[in-house]
Amino acid sequence: MPTLYSVLFQLLSIFSWLIIIYLILGMLQNQQVLPYNRFLNTVMAVLYKLTEPVLGFVRRFMPPMGGVDLSPLVVLIAIWIIKAFLGDLLLF
Repeated sequence: MPTLYSVLFQLLSIFSWLIIIYLILGMLQNQQVLPYNRFLNTVMAVLYKLTEPVLGFVRRFMPPMGGVDLSPLVVLIAIWIIKAFLGDLLLF
């Protein structure tokens, strides 16, 4: 039976992958590697709606540096720290 820690660990893993996929697709779309595609835009819109509440919260406290948005990096590092702490709890 999954514990609360393992469920939270898995949710954080999924959320971090959503952020990574959103970043990669966004970069490919901005560099025009991927052409305009209705399906891709729908996927990007869903990923935006899933990740933007957390990324937007971090952006309020951390302005862009040199035109680069570092909020995904901050969120991913925070997720990895929380997952490391949860991993230690799962061992007990």
